[in-house]
Formats: sequence, C-alpha cells, structure tokens
Amino acid sequence: MRMLVNKIALNGTLLALNILSPLPDPTFQSYPIPTANSQPRDITLGADGNMWFTESELDVSQIGRIDAQGNITEFVVPTRFSQPSDIISGPDGALWFTAPSGFPDFFIGRVTTDGQFTGFAPDCDPNFGCSIVPLGIASGPDGNLWFTENIRNAVAKLTPSGVFSSIPFRPQAPYHRGSRQVRMVHSGLRSSRATRLAASIQQGILRSLLLPLILTESQPVRMEICGLRSPSTIK
Repeated sequence: MRMLVNKIALNGTLLALNILSPLPDPTFQSYPIPTANSQPRDITLGADGNMWFTESELDVSQIGRIDAQGNITEFVVPTRFSQPSDIISGPDGALWFTAPSGFPDFFIGRVTTDGQFTGFAPDCDPNFGCSIVPLGIASGPDGNLWFTENIRNAVAKLTPSGVFSSIPFRPQAPYHRGSRQVRMVHSGLRSSRATRLAASIQQGILRSLLLPLILTESQPVRMEICGLRSPSTIK
C-alpha cells in the first residue's frame, strides 16, 4: 500500500493524507501483425493518438498503424524494398521515417495520418554518389528532422519542405587519460580501452566526448534530442 502526503504545514503538522490502493500487476497484450514475418522495428505515438511502427523486412517495407483497441492498418511504402527503420512524429503532425534501402528517391519518408506518402532524397554528391544510409531520426526543437547517415559518417538535417544539409562527423584529436590513449578513426572508435562516444551539436559543430564504456567501435546509428553538459565539465 502506498501513502501520498497532500499537504504539510510549515511546523511539520500533517494536514491531509490520501491512502492509495496498491498498483495492479502489469499485464502484456500482443497483437499479431497481418503481414507475416514483417519484422516490426520501431514504434512511436502519432498526432492522431494511434501508435505507428515500421515493418522493415525487405520484401514487406510497410508502415503500420495500431489503435488502442488493437486494430492494425498497414500502408505500403511506394518505393518497394526500402526497409523502413526508425519512425517519429514530426513537427507537422505527419510521421517521418528512415528507409536505408530507399534508392533512388525515398531515403526519408513522410506519411500522413491518413496514409499519404512523400519521399525525400538529397542531391547526388561528387564524393559519395547518390545513395545515403539513414538510420536514426528525431524531431528537433528547431522544427526540422535530424537523422544519422552512415555513408557520409554524418548527422544530417532535413527541413519539412525537403531541404537537406549535413554536418560531417569530425572526431577530436587523440585523447589521453593516464597512460592510456584513445584514438578515433572515421569508422568510429578504436582504442586500447573500451570507450563510448557521446556527441552533441552546438552551433552547427559536432562535438564529441569520451566516456568509459564496454564498446570497441561506433558508427552513428540512433538520433535522440537531449541535453548534454559542456565537455569541459565531464570528468
């Protein structure tokens, strides 16, 4: 049984007390997806109050919607074999998702809550060609979509109107702690000691910190909008 104190006077006198009944044990309910072997991967809450998820199996490549009663509706991504991965609710009320195999024009997808799709792809790059491999995606406080991109080893920004820009990942110089040296290369982290890279974007510059963790190398995979302390305050 839990007790909740509503009010205590300045002299410490208990003025009100509510007794709450014990919380019920958690229960789980599963809902089979109509398409077999669809490999559901990521899920998010949509602006319509339903849950939206990706079906990432190569031959399926669909976006699913499930309501509170467990009714599932599936929407086929126009570019087949696009393998939708992460999905989030965007600043415009639509759902935005990454599609690592969405060549040539559906690497980032947008689907409205009534199932209308739009695809986005950046212009071809003279150094990296026309393909990108987007994975994690997040809706930023600036009203844009931010996602990680493996080929360019970058964090990229996409405006809701479809304008792309990227911030290349620039590792800092070798970092020393005691007698151990941590070195970074473009594919991620390699070191004599397990490390983790935590990154933050400040004024368009990707800054990195090293934190001890059991991990030997890293690539940009998932994008989350969060706050980090200044690197100088991390010990």
